[in-house]
Amino acid sequence: MPFTAHDLRYHIEQSFPVLYAYLQQRARRYLGPLKFDAFEMDLVVEHVIEQLVRLGILGSGDHVPENALDRLSPAQFYAFLNHSIRNKSIDRLRKHRLPVSTFAELEAPADAESEDDSSRQFYKNWKTWEPRNCSQIYAKCLLNRTH
Repeated sequence: MPFTAHDLRYHIEQSFPVLYAYLQQRARRYLGPLKFDAFEMDLVVEHVIEQLVRLGILGSGDHVPENALDRLSPAQFYAFLNHSIRNKSIDRLRKHRLPVSTFAELEAPADAESEDDSSRQFYKNWKTWEPRNCSQIYAKCLLNRTH
């Protein structure tokens, strides 16, 4: 049974189970490796439902004035739901992605340079430098301010 924003606003009892099943199906699709994690699935679906409540779509009746989402066609409303579910799923996937460091980055250099030599080398390569941690970002800010 398809539903629209109007159905969710005025007929929440009939539309909510269909909405929930639809959002779960879409979340399962977009969560990829986390699709079997019930906690992640519920988190994504609940986020979109909370978003619909905040926007005044879900069960608000005439208590909340109509907004732009109420005037969307069913296809546009489904696209809105798809984008919302996909974006939250991407956020959850990014949160679970662990930072990766190579052993070479973790090892201390064998031939340690003096502090002056390393700062000169750092300034010489500043155009191609990409910050890897907060101390490097801070150091680059200091160099840019003094030179």
